[in-house]
Amino acid sequence: MSVYKTGQCTATPGSNLISFSSDADLSSIIAGYLWRFENEKVFYSIGSVDDTNKEIKLTGLYFNENYHALVSDEEIDEGDGGTSYECSITNTPIIPGTVSITDGVEIFTDDGFGILTGDQGGDGIISYGSGDVTLDFNLAVAISTSINATYKGGKPITMNAYQIMTGYTTNYDWPKLDYNTSKKENILRHAFRIIDRDLKNEDELKITLVTSNYTVSSEDNVIIADGELTITLQSASSRTKKLIIINKGSSTVTIQRAGTDTINYNSTSLTITSQYGIVVLVPYSTNKYYSAYAS
Repeated sequence: MSVYKTGQCTATPGSNLISFSSDADLSSIIAGYLWRFENEKVFYSIGSVDDTNKEIKLTGLYFNENYHALVSDEEIDEGDGGTSYECSITNTPIIPGTVSITDGVEIFTDDGFGILTGDQGGDGIISYGSGDVTLDFNLAVAISTSINATYKGGKPITMNAYQIMTGYTTNYDWPKLDYNTSKKENILRHAFRIIDRDLKNEDELKITLVTSNYTVSSEDNVIIADGELTITLQSASSRTKKLIIINKGSSTVTIQRAGTDTINYNSTSLTITSQYGIVVLVPYSTNKYYSAYAS
């Protein structure tokens, strides 16, 4: 198989839609192939292909924090004396984990997965793609009071050169999985490709079986957890390779961040609740991990 350049495309952080130039030939591209911008390190799994409209959809969201636009105090609604509101944020797609909405009394923040939580007991939901917001305030919002949103939206990266990888090649390292990938077959394929690559490049692939709380070391490649326990990650700044964690049993395995690191934008921990559930974690920067999960 090969990696090949086939023209230019446009992508927006926070979206899974990639648009290609009108002369692009996508007829030979299938789901499961990997896409990236040529000048970036990260590949993303392709979930579907539309050659007619010259588009592909990734299995997860495209991410590039250099193309985030901060929007401050956008008025998305105003109070009518009630507690429940349906409104919409303008600049989409919205970057998960960056949303703050307030009426000046209660502040809602998002968890990176579409759930809004108010600091006074209210709650709500948000669609990062459409910008639709539903809010239930704990206290009634005074009539004509502005309800404002502060958030980051994705800025389009237009007509950059891209690469599509159609299979394994020793000339390219297998990079991280795309954010919020949920298809089990894609995650398993990536996990085994990572193991295969490491077996080719190292004298020994370290597989660790743990039955009690454990702190990850630099030597760990695959951790098999057996029992209800917590695995504390190595700091992202100290780790140079991916980590695979597998839940052997049916107990809950908690994956805890190191220090002030974050996982998937703003989470402090993950859990694997199903037997044989797999999480692949990739250090992204000095204080971030990204993960993909299959159950």
